[in-house]
Formats: sequence, C-alpha cells, structure tokens
Amino acid sequence: MNENEVKVLKVLKDFEQYVEDHSLYLQEIENLIAINRPDYERATRLLRRIRRVRKNLIQGAKIIMENISQVSDPKVKEESIGIVSYLSTVGFRDERELLINLNDVMKKSGQDLGINEDIQQLNDAMSSLSKLSF
Repeated sequence: MNENEVKVLKVLKDFEQYVEDHSLYLQEIENLIAINRPDYERATRLLRRIRRVRKNLIQGAKIIMENISQVSDPKVKEESIGIVSYLSTVGFRDERELLINLNDVMKKSGQDLGINEDIQQLNDAMSSLSKLSF
C-alpha cells in the first residue's frame, strides 16, 4: 500500500461520518423549509454546522482527486469514485437548492442568511468534481 492509498483510505474513513452529518443537516434544513415559519436562530445554527461539514467534504474530495491516480486497490478506487460522484451530483446540488429555498423563507420575514459565498463555494466544488475523470 502506497502513501497515496493511505491518504485516500483515511479520507474514506472520515467521510462516512461527514456524509452522514451532511445528510442529517440537509434533512433538518428541509424540515425547517417545510414548516415555513422563519426561525433565524435555528437556520444560522444549521448553516454553521453544514459549513463545517462542507469544508471537510471539500478538503477530502480534494485529497481524493490529488491521489486517486496512484491508488491501485480497485475497491478503494471504486468507493472513492462513488463518493465524489455522490457529492457532485447529489450532495452539493441538494445543499445549494435547500440553502436557496431556506434563504427565500427567511427573506419573507425580512432576514437574510448571507449565503452568496456558500452558493459560490458549492458551484465551484461541483464544477471541480465534475471535471474529474478516473
């Protein structure tokens, strides 16, 4: 096992929790939107949490992208491809849409979550991940 595989394996180990947390926070945001009663405190709390998780996901995806070509284990490669594909086609796309919808709900009560940087970061991450070819 080479150094690149070790880096990717560490990311994969950590990703299990990050993806689980990300999904949970997306579900909480979805519930907050469905209630349609603006709760600024709860929304900002969720936004802080999802930003932390997104940072970890983006850093991990970057490590995978930098090292995947040197990974020889087909199972590790397959799992890495699966996670990167999930993030680019589902995870980050859903997050972007939910944040936009949540901000729209908050704007109805005169509050803005200031998500422009989040949207740009998600767009950049999706663009970067979509260019990856294995």
